[in-house]
Amino acid sequence: MAYSDKNNQPNNCKITINKTGRFADISFYGGVTKEALDQTFIALIEHPDFFYNINALYDYSDAQPDIEMSDIEEHSHFVAEHLYLRGKDYKLAMVATDTLSHALLQVYKLLISKTPVEAEVFNRRKDAILWLLSED
Repeated sequence: MAYSDKNNQPNNCKITINKTGRFADISFYGGVTKEALDQTFIALIEHPDFFYNINALYDYSDAQPDIEMSDIEEHSHFVAEHLYLRGKDYKLAMVATDTLSHALLQVYKLLISKTPVEAEVFNRRKDAILWLLSED
């Protein structure tokens, strides 16, 4: 996977730590593959402002899925195997504006539900952020 210069981030995403809301804001661009998802997971952990159990917003609004169902399952296993690095008690808000991406994220939500991670899929960024910041 190719990386951009900034914080060793993959080229097809931007990772920002929102210090006010205390969540990782990750925006994807272009085609998203299993390899891109795995690399982004690691890049988040290696981000200089990362902290254990940080909530995360994964925004796929400007991305297109380039992934098979088996890849989604493999990525969920990858995440589960690395939760000791990432944390187990965090919220994951995923945003998709197209039907296919939304459906694929629902599949991922189902697969990741086997872990303690609390995940939701949204159509709008605003709703995702409100959920991340809620204290429920």
